[in-house]
Amino acid sequence: MTPATIYGFSPAFGLPTSGPFALKLLCWCALNGVPYEFAVENNPAKGPLKKSPWAVIDGETVADSDAIIALLARRHGIPPPVADTAPAAAGRGWKMAAEEGLHQIFEWELIMLPEGSAWFRELLRSEMSAPLAALVHRMSRRSLGRQLHARGLVRLGPEKIAARGRDLLDALDLWLGVHDFVEGPAPGIADATMYGMLAPMLGWPMDTPVARHAKTLPAIGAWSDTIARRCGFAPG
Repeated sequence: MTPATIYGFSPAFGLPTSGPFALKLLCWCALNGVPYEFAVENNPAKGPLKKSPWAVIDGETVADSDAIIALLARRHGIPPPVADTAPAAAGRGWKMAAEEGLHQIFEWELIMLPEGSAWFRELLRSEMSAPLAALVHRMSRRSLGRQLHARGLVRLGPEKIAARGRDLLDALDLWLGVHDFVEGPAPGIADATMYGMLAPMLGWPMDTPVARHAKTLPAIGAWSDTIARRCGFAPG
C-alpha cells in the first residue's frame, strides 16, 4: 500500500510543519500508525480548495484535513470516532473549540500582531525576493484581517481577544488536569486537532499574549509533550 503524500507548510518551531491543520493531520496519522510522506508546499493556492493541507491518496487528490482523515481511516480499517462516552462526546466540543475558536486566535497572533507579523515577514523574505515578500505580507494581513473582522474576532479588540484565548486555555488545562487526553483515556481526533493548534504556539519564540499564557499551564504542557513523544515529533 503506497503511503499518502501530504502537502503542507514548511517546518517551524521544532515541528514537522507550521500549519495547524497539516500538523493535526500528521499527528493523527502518527497516533494511528498510518504511514505518510510529507511534502513541503507553502503555496496553498496549488491545493484543490486553495487551502493547506491536501493529500494525494492512491492517485486521488483530497483536500480538507477531516476528509483526508476519513479516507485514510477507511483505507486502513480504522473505526470512525464515535461519541459513545462522555469524554469522547466532550472531545467533539474541544475539537470545535480548537478549529473555530483557537484557530482564529492563532492566526491573529501569528499574522496580525506585531510580534508574530515580524516573524511571518522574515519567513517570506527567506523564500522570495524582498519586494515580493513585502507585497505578499501586506496582502496576507489585509485578507486575514477582513476574514477575522467578518467572523467578529477583531471587533473585540486585542485585550478581549487575548482574554478569550486565555479563558479557553484555562478551561482546557483544567480538563487535562483530570483526563489523560482531550478525549479521555486515549488520544483521538480531538487531541490531534488541539495539538495542531497549540503546539506551534507553545513552540514559537514570539512573545504574543495567548501563546505566552499557554506556556504557563502545566497540564497543557505535559499533555503536549506526551503527544509529541507518541507521534515521534520530539526526542525521549
